[in-house]
Amino acid sequence: MKKIILSLFFIGAMMFVSNAQVIYSENFDALTAGANQYAALQLGGSWTTWNGKPGTDEDGIVSSAQSFSPSNSVYISNASQDLIYNFNDLTTGRYKIGFKIFVESGRLGYFNLLLDHAGNDSKWATQSFMKDGKFTTDAGGIDIPEKTYNVAAWNDIVYFIDLDDDFATLTLNGEEVVSWKFSGGSHGLENTKKLDAIDFFGWDDDGNGGAGFFIDDFFFESVTAPEAPTSLIATVLDEFNVKLDWTAPSLTPKNYLLSRNDVFLMLENSLVTTTDSSVYPDEYVYALRAYYDGAGYSLPATVNVNIPGGIERDFVLYEIATSTNCPICPSTAKGAKELRTNNKKATIVSYHNDLKGNEPYVNVASQERARTYLDLFGSEAGLPTTFMDGYYYIVGGSANQSLYPNYEHAYNKLIVRKAIHDIDLNVTKTGEDAYHVVATVKQTSRYYPSGLVFRLALTESNISFNWQGQTKLDWVCRDMYPNATGTFLNFGADSTQTMEFDFSTAGYVANNCELTAWVQYGDFFEVTQSTYIDLSTIIGIEESAINNISVYPNPANDVITIATNEKANYEIINVAGQVVKAGTIENNLENVNVSNLQNGSYFVRVIGKDVFVKQIVIN
Repeated sequence: MKKIILSLFFIGAMMFVSNAQVIYSENFDALTAGANQYAALQLGGSWTTWNGKPGTDEDGIVSSAQSFSPSNSVYISNASQDLIYNFNDLTTGRYKIGFKIFVESGRLGYFNLLLDHAGNDSKWATQSFMKDGKFTTDAGGIDIPEKTYNVAAWNDIVYFIDLDDDFATLTLNGEEVVSWKFSGGSHGLENTKKLDAIDFFGWDDDGNGGAGFFIDDFFFESVTAPEAPTSLIATVLDEFNVKLDWTAPSLTPKNYLLSRNDVFLMLENSLVTTTDSSVYPDEYVYALRAYYDGAGYSLPATVNVNIPGGIERDFVLYEIATSTNCPICPSTAKGAKELRTNNKKATIVSYHNDLKGNEPYVNVASQERARTYLDLFGSEAGLPTTFMDGYYYIVGGSANQSLYPNYEHAYNKLIVRKAIHDIDLNVTKTGEDAYHVVATVKQTSRYYPSGLVFRLALTESNISFNWQGQTKLDWVCRDMYPNATGTFLNFGADSTQTMEFDFSTAGYVANNCELTAWVQYGDFFEVTQSTYIDLSTIIGIEESAINNISVYPNPANDVITIATNEKANYEIINVAGQVVKAGTIENNLENVNVSNLQNGSYFVRVIGKDVFVKQIVIN
C-alpha cells in the first residue's frame, strides 16, 4: 500500500519566539510498552488507525527499545500498521505540528498529512519517505530536492500550516524541506483547504524494503504568524523585468521567500530589493514572506503586476506519444476524450510510434515528433507521455483509469496563462480530397525574439480499431506540414506572418479530421498559442457556389440573418465542433439571436437540398 502526498521547501532564520497554545502533546511514556501493547488503543481520543481499528494489526506498538524522552515511543514495523491522529477537519487557524522520528538502519520510514481522511477516497496534503539516509517529499506538485536524515538516530520533523493563508512548510532537523500551497495537496491536484489527519504508515516501498521506525514527542499547537515585511512595491523597468522593493520587519529573518504566482525564489535576509528578470507577459501576484527559525513563514506582503503583450489563450495543446501496443496508453485516450466531453478548450494530437513494436498508425511525422520529446527526457520517459503546451508533461498511464484528472489540473493552470500569438486558419476545399490553408500568425509580444516555430498537423478521429480493450482511435496524427520540424517564424519589424499549405485527406474520413496549428518556442518548449479547424465544417468553393444562400452581417454582434431560396435547417457550430444553436428557416429568411454566444469564430451550416457552410465572427 503506497500513499501519495506532496511537500514544499522552507527556509530558516534567527530564532523567533511566538505565542503558542498547546492543543495536544504526547511522549507515550505513561503507556504500557511491550508486544501487542497498542498505542491507539491505550491513547484513545484522536488516535486511531486507517480503518478505525485500534488494538488490531493496524495499530502502532508502544516500545521501550528507543525513545527520545525516556522511556517509550511508538514503533511501526510492517505494512499492516497505519496509525492516525485526527485533527478533525480544521479549516481555519495557524498550526505547528511536530514529532521525533528514528528510522532503523536498513529500514524505511514514512508519514503524511491528510487534507481529508476518508479511506480509499482520502486526499493527501503531503507525504515524506525515508530510505537509506535519503529524505524525499511530495507537496504541491513541486520538484523538491532530496534531503538527508540521520540514520539510526533521532530526527526532528516540524510542519507549519497556515490555513488562513493556505500556505504550509515542512522542516527536517530545523532546515526547510519545502513550502507550498496547502490546499493543492501532494501533487497540486487538489483544492481542499482542510487539515484532517497525520498518518504514520508502514511503507515497504512496494515490497522492496521493510518499515522500521519509532515516533516520539508528538505535539500539536495553535500559533501566531511572525512579523511580515511591508510596503512591497513593484516597478516594471522595461518590457520583461520587474524591480521589487520592500520594508524589512523589525526582527531580522533567516531569509525571505518570494513567489510569483506558482514560482518560488528564496532570497537572502539582508535584501530589501531584488529584480525578477525575463518575466513572461501576463498578470501576476507577487508575495513576499519572511522566515524565522521556530516560527516558520510570515503572512505575505503582496503586489499585483501586469506585463503587457499577452492575449487570451484560445486552447491548451495536448501532444501525446502513444502506441496501440502499449497496455497503459488507454488512459491517455480516455483523458483526451473527456477533455472534449467536458467542453475544455483543448487541441489534441496523438503521435503513434514504434517504441513498443510494430505500430499500424506510425508515420514519419508522428515518429519524429514523438522521438523529439521522448529523447529529451531519455530513460525517464516512456509510453505514454503527454506534453501540455510544452510546459508540463506526464509520464505513464493506466490500463483502466483515465488521465483526465491530471489533464484537467494542467488545463486549469495553462488556459489562464496568456498567449503572445494569434493564429487564424482559412481552409478551402479545392478538390475531392484536396485542401488549401492560409495560416496567419500575429505576434503581440517580442518575449521570444527568435526560435519560434509554426506547426500544422492533420489528425483523424473515430477510427475503428481494436487495441488494449478499446475499439476506437482519436486524434491520430496523419501528417504534418511541411513536416514535423515546422516552419520557422521571423517577424522582424512586421508583427504578422502568413503561410500557405496544401494537404490531402485521401485515405481518411475527412469529416472525422481536424487541422491543428500552434506556435512553439523551439522543438519542445512553450506553446504560445494553438487552434484547430474541424474539417467537417469546410465546404468546397464549387459546392457553396450552387447555393443561393447568404449569412450576414459578418462580423456580427447580437443577430445574424440567414437568407435562402428554400426551406432549410441551420446549425451554428463552435470551433470545438459542437452545435450551439439550431433551428429551421421557414420563409426564406431567419433572424437568429446570437447575443448569448461567447465572442469568437463560428460556422453556420445550412442544410437544404445541398449543404452550405460559412465561417463568421461574433464580437
